[in-house]
Amino acid sequence: MILKNFRIYADMAQPRGFRRIGLRYINIVEFNREEIKLEDYFRFYPLIPDTLPKPSSFSTRVEFPYEEGNERLTLTLASVVPKKPDTISVLLDLEYVMRTPEYVSIENISDWLEKAHERIEDAFELCITDRAREVFEEETP
Repeated sequence: MILKNFRIYADMAQPRGFRRIGLRYINIVEFNREEIKLEDYFRFYPLIPDTLPKPSSFSTRVEFPYEEGNERLTLTLASVVPKKPDTISVLLDLEYVMRTPEYVSIENISDWLEKAHERIEDAFELCITDRAREVFEEETP
């Protein structure tokens, strides 16, 4: 779908190159309870000392360089406002971007998208536990 729409755009606009491209997957996990231990569901989470009170919200973000710094994978884990009372909603956002303008040519967009998808998919699998996999349900737009 991405390539189909890009080709339509490219035929009309005749772009010379990319200033920035990215592929992003936004996942929201909903838990039907009032409290969870993040480490039971995620391998990537904020480590909060026991002596601090329970946080009302959280956000953790890390960036990983790829391709000698020309590309980057960003992982974000954060609390979000739940849709229903007495539930917890957690956002797991994964984004892979080209950082250097024109690092990827228009002709190589298909290969780049495949690589970006694989890196996001690998990171996703590394960030969640088997217990989280039981909770996930695909949300339809």
